Amino acid sequence: MTPPGEVPPALAATCGAVVFLVALGLAAAFTFAAPVLHDTDSYYHLAVGARVAAEGRLPATLPWARYSLLHDPFPDKEPLFHLLLAPFARGDDGSSAGGRLALALLIATLAGALAFLAAEQAGVMAALLALALPLLALDVADRLPRLRPELVALLLVLWTARAAARRSDRLAGILVFFFALAYTALQAVLGLVALFCVVRFRHDRRFPTGLALYAALGAAAGIVLHPAFPANLELWAVVNVHLFEFVDTLGAGGPELRPATTAALLTKNFAFWLVAALLLARRGAAPSPESPRALARDIYAVAAAAFLLLYLAMWRFGLYFYPLALLALLARAGPAPLAGSFRLGRRASLPVVVAVVLVALAALPPALGMAHRFLDRSMPGPPREAAWRAFGASVPNGARVAAPWGIAQAYIFFAPQGRYLNLLDPVFMALPFPREFELQRALFAGEEPDLAFAAGAGLDSDHLAFSVLSSPPRLVARAQGDPRLVPVHASYDRLYRVESASARGFRRDWEAAPVGGAGGPVAPRPYPRSADPRARALEAFVDARRVGPACVRFLARESVEVAGERWFEFAPYGAGRLALDGRPLVGLAGAPGAVLGEGAMLRLELTVGERVWTVETCPDPATGRSGFFLLERQAPARPAETPRPGPAGVASARGADGTLPDPTDP
Repeated sequence: MTPPGEVPPALAATCGAVVFLVALGLAAAFTFAAPVLHDTDSYYHLAVGARVAAEGRLPATLPWARYSLLHDPFPDKEPLFHLLLAPFARGDDGSSAGGRLALALLIATLAGALAFLAAEQAGVMAALLALALPLLALDVADRLPRLRPELVALLLVLWTARAAARRSDRLAGILVFFFALAYTALQAVLGLVALFCVVRFRHDRRFPTGLALYAALGAAAGIVLHPAFPANLELWAVVNVHLFEFVDTLGAGGPELRPATTAALLTKNFAFWLVAALLLARRGAAPSPESPRALARDIYAVAAAAFLLLYLAMWRFGLYFYPLALLALLARAGPAPLAGSFRLGRRASLPVVVAVVLVALAALPPALGMAHRFLDRSMPGPPREAAWRAFGASVPNGARVAAPWGIAQAYIFFAPQGRYLNLLDPVFMALPFPREFELQRALFAGEEPDLAFAAGAGLDSDHLAFSVLSSPPRLVARAQGDPRLVPVHASYDRLYRVESASARGFRRDWEAAPVGGAGGPVAPRPYPRSADPRARALEAFVDARRVGPACVRFLARESVEVAGERWFEFAPYGAGRLALDGRPLVGLAGAPGAVLGEGAMLRLELTVGERVWTVETCPDPATGRSGFFLLERQAPARPAETPRPGPAGVASARGADGTLPDPTDP
């Protein structure tokens, strides 16, 4: 028999089941209408789930992350999550339908569980509030459409709180065990259990030894039974300790690890705060200190308070705060939380339920706006998944692909035959491979001039890939103009094959000496090219920093055996000028950036004999990079569109006084 003032368990279970079915229909309609699974992390998790399904076990290594802590052994942060995804992972058709269904089921399970817990505290109307929570708190709605393990973590947190409130200590320990295998932030649930012990001690006047013991045993078992133990401990330290050292320098963790502004917190979630005020203003029958509702109220309240502090520091924790805060408010209000009315003067009053409905209606426009942005996120252009499938079909089996870690998470799903650099977060590459990390950072930021050399020699890759939608224009331009990068797939996602055979047109053998200096002129010495044969075959950018930190003069002799018209491109990084046989040809001031395809095109009539090239180049003040490309090009197909040649038969870039700019001038 249900005690007076308590909700019958059958009613709470019915509410949870009904909300699950309603939420499943809504979530499935949304996830299957969305052009993409939002957040490329979703594709990473689905790809790992597909690998689990293919191998019949958790993978021991992750070949997609060649320069990463995730590589070998693979210390999976969320093995339980990937086991759950395995039945929904695709076969070989490149479809994400299974992932969309898994996401819909996860959202519906969360909604049903929250509705059950809410109805358990305050009845049917409370279950409806639980269903409406994503409408009231957009920081919840923003996180739900992502196929990420935090959804499972939230589910486990809710049930762990209920187990503690019901004094089901063994169940709490089992849930902590599952949490250790489902999510990396084990310390979060252990911290909650410690708070629950304090609350239980306050209520029972004795320390809940069973709760503390079973939680500790569950956590220890989850850590030790992890397939990659003890490598999982190293990864835990990186994610939960070292990651925060790189938030400002590398952007590690992304915006979700940064605090939301107070204005955003209040305006995006204003409906929840208004409903919370209504529930606080309405005083229900206070539970007796001995009733389950009193303990549940305090358990949910202390959990909500803990996540509120985390939420104020990191935006992502809003997903946890709002459900727990709603449960705490409902446990305080008790059965029929929306009963009664507010007086609006002497004769008028407003029913609480009407006030809540009005608040929900006010929240509808911004919620629909967010939904619209999610549904249109892949525009403009072709459907992103169709574009990714086409990209995946062009990736050769076993191709070693240099790609940014974020978009690579989509590539591993649609092109699992490729081998990439890093996944999930830049810190996983920055810590074990600092040199390679800095090289790939500069490459995909558009700073590195020699893409083919950086990808092929520095990152041991035979292909280069990136998305033009998320890459700086300078990176796109560099790739388009480099003859050593042969286009394999050209759409919103670009794939290039790195070929050293196309490097023959570059002038790479020079003598060099710093310009000026306190000690007077310095005799030129051979420019130090790479010693490794593969790197030597690929390199084309003449890097002045190998000679000195300031301005450098380069000389190269070339034997011309057949007279005729030749075309060259001169592309310095900082200010630079080029001369042939002592005759000035072209000078570029400022910081051109050494972008092949955007350099100065030169049309020269060369006679038979030995010719001498001279280049002077100085560092780009912004980046400190210095050097140049000198590339012999094919004659343009339409010469009329090339720069107009100057008097000496070359395209020239002269100052206002008609002279060539001196790169050594400050």
